[in-house]
This record gives sequence, structure tokens and C-alpha cells, in this order.
Amino acid sequence: MLLTIYWSCSDRERLNPFDPQNPVTKGAPAGLTVTSHRKTVTLNWSPVEVNDLIGYNIYRDLGDGLHELYHTVSAPSVAFSDSDVQYDFNYSYAVQTITTFDISTISEPVVITPGPVNIWITDYYAMIVKRLTYDGAHVLGTLQLDSPIAVAVDTVHNQAIVADYWDQRLFYLDLDLRIQSEIPIDSRPIDLVIDQASGRIHALTQTSQGLIITYDFSGNLIETIPLPQSVSFGNALVYDQVEHSLWITGSDTLLQYRFQGINQYILHTNLQGIEAIAADPIAGGCWVGVDSGIVKISGSGEIDTLKWSFKPFAISVNPNNGDCYYTGYYYESGAWQTGRISSGGIHTDIAILGDEYPDLYGIQVVPSAESSGFITSQVYTWKLLRFDADGILIGELDNFNSGLDFALE
Repeated sequence: MLLTIYWSCSDRERLNPFDPQNPVTKGAPAGLTVTSHRKTVTLNWSPVEVNDLIGYNIYRDLGDGLHELYHTVSAPSVAFSDSDVQYDFNYSYAVQTITTFDISTISEPVVITPGPVNIWITDYYAMIVKRLTYDGAHVLGTLQLDSPIAVAVDTVHNQAIVADYWDQRLFYLDLDLRIQSEIPIDSRPIDLVIDQASGRIHALTQTSQGLIITYDFSGNLIETIPLPQSVSFGNALVYDQVEHSLWITGSDTLLQYRFQGINQYILHTNLQGIEAIAADPIAGGCWVGVDSGIVKISGSGEIDTLKWSFKPFAISVNPNNGDCYYTGYYYESGAWQTGRISSGGIHTDIAILGDEYPDLYGIQVVPSAESSGFITSQVYTWKLLRFDADGILIGELDNFNSGLDFALE
């Protein structure tokens, strides 16, 4: 019997990693990813399987559109760290393979903007916790949990604490999202905050009466604080470091719990439809989003209305200067707006985004040394969108739901 084997030269050649027609490599190193932590950018890519491999050329572009040879990495290494970077600059990187007799084409570039913080996010409906780079465009780590509803970061001990609603636990995570310890609790947590100065973690739990459970950074129980009102899913807890108080939202009430002084509980009842709250770390008190707009409440309870006829969905306060960032829409026109209200003597309302970015239901200020941008979540596209201080989009990620909580590391 004569057996004839047909071998296609064109198919064989396309297996060559240097072949531009190769469906996997496109003739260049594949799998290039980029992450950042503070002033270090890290590249990783897939190894190129050739016998005469020497190494890889690293190309970098500082924004002028020209990738210039920046560094060479010897084989078999498939990683490179760049510490010669500045905050809030866009860096683009590409990689090229070097062999004894040839060089490959340059890979598709990856872009990153390093900065002074990383971003933690809990996605309640997707059941995930994620740690993101400063520009919100790259994932540093992911952890699957049953129902992560809130996250706070202990910056002294380099750990994050995540509250899980259905599992009724607090999870202590390291920066690689590995569970270091878990604390079972007798009720469902709906929010948590950290008092970094006193080393305390306060968890707001859903009970018929309302209860705050306080732990230290090692997970030891310190105290329980019963509340004079019930709390439910969607209520929020913030810590006021100036007044040394906790603020707890209801649907139409705002409860202030003072750790010092005679009157520990102060109930504010003249608020309708509380949507969001954020503590003011500069002046004390808090910003509150209500059905009619945005108000500022001082530590002594004085209320100042700063935005009218506006439906806010989320607010966040800049820790550097106390400015309040918000998302929502105007009742009369239906026009969406994302902006900030400056703190200080004269409160100026500055629009950053308009109707070109509707349906933004979450926001977190991302501070930097010079100016502060923000990250927000867009319902219906299920995207995370990261903007700089001027409202320019610098990063985005897909596949996020609307039940998000943010924290900065």
C-alpha cells in the first residue's frame, strides 16, 4: 500500500512566530499585559518558542506617537519593570523578539497611566472583588465571593476588609487578594468604614434595631453599638474623622453617632429620599444626596442646600480639599451631569461631564498630587469609566454591574 501525505508549506510557515500571518502571534510577542503600582510599571508577555532566542526589545512612547527602543531583556525572562515614570503621564509599551538571525515585528502597544493609589471594587451582583490600577484600565487581582457588598482599605497594614452580605462575614485580604482571616458575624453587613487613626473597623449590620459592630485590624471584637432605628439593604455608613462621628443613612433620616460628648445620638429628620452620603475630611460633617439635590450638613447639624432640582445617584469627596463630586440628572430637562462642588467659603458648582455620559450610578474620587480625577460606573453598558480632572477618559473596563463599592489603597 502506498500512503501519500500532503503537507501545506503555507500552513507550516504560519506556525512560525515571526510570520505576520500567524493567527496567534501576528509575527510579534503575544500576551503583552501592563500593570502599575505607584511609580513602577510592570510588563509581562508570553514566551516565544524558538531555538535561537536571545531576548526581547522593550519600546516605550511618552505620548508623541513614536515608540523608541528603551531597554533589552535577555531570554528566558518575559517580564520587565520600569521605575523611571511619573504620575499622571500616559506611557505606551511594545515588545519585539530578538533571535540570532532576526528580529520580529513590534507587538501591539499597551497603555497605562501610573498614579499614587490603586482602586478596590466590590461588585455585589457579579460576586467579585477586584483590585485595579490607578487609571482603572488594568486588573491587578480578582477574588470570587458570595455577595461582597462593601470594601475598605487599611493602608497601614496593607490589607483590605470586605463585607459579604449573604455569607455574614468580614474577609481580611492581603494586596494579592488572598484571604488572611475571616470573621463570622450574627447579622448581615451592609456597609463598613475604617477609622485609621484609632485602628477600628465599623460594620453596619442589618437587624430589626440596627447595629454597628466594631473590630480592630486583627479581627478582634471591640464593641457593639445598638442604634435607635432599624437599617436595611441600601443604607450607608460613613466615618467623620473631624467630628469623630459615624453617620448612618435611612430612607428619610440621617443618624449621627458621636464617640465623644454627652449626646451620642443626633437624629436629622428633615431630609427626604437620601440617595448617597460622603464625609467631609476637611471641614467635618458630611455631604448628602437627597431627592431634591445635594446638601452639606455641618458637624453641629446645620444644613446648607448647594444643588437644587437635581436627582443625585452618587457622591464622593476629595480627601485633599473636601470638594464633592457627584453624578445624577436634572428633573426638568432630564440632562445628566457629573461635576464637583468646591468646598470653602464660596461653593462653586463645576460641570465635568454632560449628557454624553448618561446613566452613571457610582463615583469615587481618585486623588493625585496635582489634580484629582474620578472613576464611575455606567449602567446599561456595564462599564467602569476612569476620567482625569478635565473629564478626559483615561481608562475603562467592561463587565461590571451597578451594585459597586469603591476604596482607595
